[in-house]
Amino acid sequence: MAFQIPRGTQDVLPGDSEKWQYVEHIARSLC
Repeated sequence: MAFQIPRGTQDVLPGDSEKWQYVEHIARSLC
């Protein structure tokens, strides 16, 4: 039985976390 990752549930990789932190910072500053 093979397991598959549900669509839209990809992990944030260490290289991508910096980008997400930047996006979150911008979103917080706009709100």
